[in-house]
Amino acid sequence: MFLRNFPVPFVTKHFAERLGQLVISEQYQDAVIGSDPPKVLDKGDAWSVTVKVQQWVKPPFGNNIPAPTEFTVTIRKADAAILSVR
Repeated sequence: MFLRNFPVPFVTKHFAERLGQLVISEQYQDAVIGSDPPKVLDKGDAWSVTVKVQQWVKPPFGNNIPAPTEFTVTIRKADAAILSVR
């Protein structure tokens, strides 16, 4: 992995964008993801990818807790590890 990260990080901005969308669509299958691209921020050693949820097929936590309208996935640049989903 060191050699893959030598000139540029293994995970590019475009890769992080697609991976963030994939993580949310797999983890929250009742979420309908918006058509606009996610917001990707460079956080040094990681990418912060914010994916907006357009609507929910069914509420993820029942009717008493409001459903989130967006998720932020933190992805490490060196090896594509998912550090957090908030």
